[in-house]
Amino acid sequence: MKILRIIFIFLFIGIIIVPLILMDRKSTISETEKRVLASIPPVSLVADGKLNVKSIMKMPGYIDKYLNDRFGFRDQYITMMNNFSYYVLQNKHNDDVFVGKDNWLFYINKRNGDSLSDFLKQNLLTDKQLQTTIDKIVEIDYFCDSHGIRFLFLIAPEKHSIYPEKYPFPRPEGNTQADQVINALPEYLRGKVMYPRDYLVSKKPEHEQPLYYPNGTHWNELGAYYVYQLLYNILKPDFPNIPDIEYKYSVYRDTGEDSIAYLSLKEKDIHPAELLKIEPFDGWESHYRYIKKTEKRTAEETAARADIEPGRFSASTLNLDNRLPKALIFRDSFFLTLEPFTSCIFSAAEYVWDEGGKKNYNYILSQEPDVFILEIGERGLGQILSVSF
Repeated sequence: MKILRIIFIFLFIGIIIVPLILMDRKSTISETEKRVLASIPPVSLVADGKLNVKSIMKMPGYIDKYLNDRFGFRDQYITMMNNFSYYVLQNKHNDDVFVGKDNWLFYINKRNGDSLSDFLKQNLLTDKQLQTTIDKIVEIDYFCDSHGIRFLFLIAPEKHSIYPEKYPFPRPEGNTQADQVINALPEYLRGKVMYPRDYLVSKKPEHEQPLYYPNGTHWNELGAYYVYQLLYNILKPDFPNIPDIEYKYSVYRDTGEDSIAYLSLKEKDIHPAELLKIEPFDGWESHYRYIKKTEKRTAEETAARADIEPGRFSASTLNLDNRLPKALIFRDSFFLTLEPFTSCIFSAAEYVWDEGGKKNYNYILSQEPDVFILEIGERGLGQILSVSF
């Protein structure tokens, strides 16, 4: 009995000490949670020749956060608990994402567009907000038209607008926020504002594979291809020299994209979906090349793997055919998958995401584009009011 007590004591001490010995002191972000890890800030014990009481009082809190974020085996413990919660307790939602039918994941973060309110049609614009939105679109179009620039406003549909049947409950009847904007447009703007919801829905029966990532937020290559088709058909009458490129399909399996991380699950724990890869028969490199890609960002700016995606935040491309129109695109994350397609029909294209200093009329003029595309995701439609043109 005495030996068992000694063994228990040593095991107990080991359980406490080993995680502290194996603390993660190097990482800046958590790959499991996709967030920045706590660090110990410099604390001044003395200020102006006196004991810095306020700083000292904050120190226990800093140390507590540091230890909680960095103790040994933390990621393994989180993964184990999340798998237990997801697969055993069937707890398939949090503040960022929930699981719908057939294990489709839907992004619902209230601080980033609040997609759930959009699905429920609880985010409708007031008459004043709607008129202000239309006035802003009219203003941008007038500016572009005055300077001989072809303007196109693209509203990227949310996944729930294309696959509402994957939600665990039905979508209410009536107009959405996007419908409000489309229906209120002046007639002359109808050909300049593109909301491809109905077209994408019509293409769903043609493929066994989905047009959006079941495990993500955005359209995949197949969905992007159909959006590109619409965009191409709108621009072709004004720019008859843009090429008609032949594309090929190939089936592949993929676990998806960002929504897996919000559940803190590993990609290997998610069943991959069958998707379609779309590319020109003669390859992308036969049409364009990148001349600029986003540099790596700091951990605080990234807090994930955003920096490893080509053109994640900003990019510039050059086409082999310099006779094609030149384009400037203000976009968000939805345009990432569209980027290769549009780069094939523009002699030069610049894609601007988070560079707020470029989002103004002066910068548009300085680039002398033939085409200006403003793309905003459906859940962020209200952002057009805050763009500082």
